[in-house]
Amino acid sequence: MELTVDLDDDVYERLETRAKQHKFDTPAEYATVMVTTVLDELEGEEDDDVRDRLEDLGYL
Repeated sequence: MELTVDLDDDVYERLETRAKQHKFDTPAEYATVMVTTVLDELEGEEDDDVRDRLEDLGYL
């Protein structure tokens, strides 16, 4: 699946610079890793919230 995202020039240049620094072949490849990492962290936080609620209710 493909997604096109419009970035302003400054953001793209920052993305491109970091991609090169971290040895990614393209800024798009680096962006994919960044988005995946953020989503994984957010989903982990959701799991933590659910776990905390279950503990508060005495289920865990």
